[in-house]
Amino acid sequence: MTETSDFDYGTILQASPVVLGLTEDSPEAVFSRLFDALVAAGCLPADLRETARAAVNAREQAGCTALANGIAIPHGYM
Repeated sequence: MTETSDFDYGTILQASPVVLGLTEDSPEAVFSRLFDALVAAGCLPADLRETARAAVNAREQAGCTALANGIAIPHGYM
């Protein structure tokens, strides 16, 4: 049985861009597009772009964040 809660996840999660229809053929190219979208949306300060990229790359080395059907949730720890 699943319990429900009145907890507002919006208090800890912020909206960020979702990028659809990527045609890049390497993780590095995909991450570059994603970081471009995050900076453009104001979700990631431009001066932290490379720090974020390094964090995501480190996380990917520990284990791939790809799910299935072309869906992935890349993330890292900064």
